[in-house]
Amino acid sequence: MTLKVALAPVAFQEDGERHTGKLEILVTERNDGAAAPGSLRRKLQQTLGLQLNQKTYEQTMRDGFPYRYSFTPQPTITSLRLVVYDPGSGAVGSLTAPVAGCGK
Repeated sequence: MTLKVALAPVAFQEDGERHTGKLEILVTERNDGAAAPGSLRRKLQQTLGLQLNQKTYEQTMRDGFPYRYSFTPQPTITSLRLVVYDPGSGAVGSLTAPVAGCGK
């Protein structure tokens, strides 16, 4: 899975020539079937420390921050749930995406 995270709500601090911030990311692989709705199968929690130079900061503010999550889907996984949290501003964003070909 590859997506772009909007950084406009992120509370960046200027640290010399860098713009620093932090994102906390939670990804869960879920089974949304009738037998076990929302059943969690696996999860990833990760904190990303951002230290962007001016050029990269301007580019990611314009285009979004690329985030990739690689996994081998289990047969029972029907969706991925991604939550991004900025502890500096309190901003939260989330996305649920179906996993094609799984959950059968």
